[in-house]
Amino acid sequence: MLLPLLLLLTAASAVPLAPAGTHHDPWWTRLGLFGTRHGSFAVDYGMPQNGDGWFWNINGWSLAESELSVVDQDPIQTFTVRPALFGAHIVSSPGLLGHLLPLNSFTVHDNASHDLTIPYPLSKENTGCPPLRVPDGHPRPSMNESWLALIIRGDCGFDEKVRQAQSLGARAAVIGGQAPPPGGVDELIAMSAPYSRDISIPAVYITHTSYIKLLNLIIASNTSTSGLRTVSVVLGPEETWAWWSPILSFAILLLLPSIMTLITLLVHRIRAARHAARQRAPGDVVRALPVRVWTGVVWVSEKDWLASHPHGVSHSSDPPTPEPELVEGAPKWFDNQAECAICLSSFARGDRVRVLPCSHIFHVEEVDGWLLNRRKVCPICKADVTHPVPRQPQTHTDPEHASGSNSTHPGTASSEGTERRWWQRVLRRVRERGQSGAATATERTPLLS
Repeated sequence: MLLPLLLLLTAASAVPLAPAGTHHDPWWTRLGLFGTRHGSFAVDYGMPQNGDGWFWNINGWSLAESELSVVDQDPIQTFTVRPALFGAHIVSSPGLLGHLLPLNSFTVHDNASHDLTIPYPLSKENTGCPPLRVPDGHPRPSMNESWLALIIRGDCGFDEKVRQAQSLGARAAVIGGQAPPPGGVDELIAMSAPYSRDISIPAVYITHTSYIKLLNLIIASNTSTSGLRTVSVVLGPEETWAWWSPILSFAILLLLPSIMTLITLLVHRIRAARHAARQRAPGDVVRALPVRVWTGVVWVSEKDWLASHPHGVSHSSDPPTPEPELVEGAPKWFDNQAECAICLSSFARGDRVRVLPCSHIFHVEEVDGWLLNRRKVCPICKADVTHPVPRQPQTHTDPEHASGSNSTHPGTASSEGTERRWWQRVLRRVRERGQSGAATATERTPLLS
């Protein structure tokens, strides 16, 4: 809430102040937001009478600049002007060509009794405040002639001066500032008016220094029109970008925090997505991990299980159980895993499980979702599935004892291994028969036989 007010006060402090001792305009008038008339404030809603865009008068906001060039001088002299917030606006090149005439060179106030003399003194008032009249028999510019009125600020409002020049036939009004006080600044201001819908000619503001220079050029000029001394000038088109510049500046200042926040969030989301992608396991790596099937007694490969169960799991008649497939390098606790650590459900006959490199097993659907969408590590031991687990070093025996044993009993090791595997198969079959018998027991089966 405070940011727009702060920006408004900052813009107000940058608007040129009216010179002391002259007609004082409040800062909101110089800013171009409001106009004043008889102590009351009103928004200037006057729209241009001609021009190529609606943006020439957005609530009276204007910081545009243009140029006034004296073209009958060698070299051409150019003065910077600021267009008014009301009236028409020049938007096409080369601009408005015409003769520059001070109003006091052929008009007097309606209540004045003195006559005009040419050349007129510089001390004569040239405020252009109505009502003005042209003395009888005095030369005046033709109504079909293109001329611009030169006026000085003071004694009445800007709209009254421009309206008076328009009634006399001027194509535009050039209003000069008054002399600044000692230590004051002679700057351009944005002219505003609350009641200006009837004004159809352009109006521009020039500094007091430029006003005096133009007067001196007219006095020293050898050019005349309709018997009046003048200079030929061109009022150039306004800079369109200058109208948009303050609006864009305010928009950028207001939107900059939001834009920076969005950029920060976007960068954060991109980095988070890349980090999450690095944490997930590739699909080909996951699909390459072995799959086992629980037979009720041991784990067998999925291929052998499908070969022995062509029609799926049958509860009425159990087909022969395939021989267990030994997992190379599997720890002793591998066959003792009875439940999935993800869903916390015990393995059932025919369940498909994925064997991770660390030898932990999980249901295929659950562990694949974890590895592909979450992390590429084992949910239990956090081992990375994309890296092989280093094998445990084999236990080294005494070379002499080993060589002696091998030399005296060359077939002892192989016979012991065969005997151990035979006993394992026997015990496994006994355990399978016991479990199958327990599976057929019902609630009517006695606890003791």
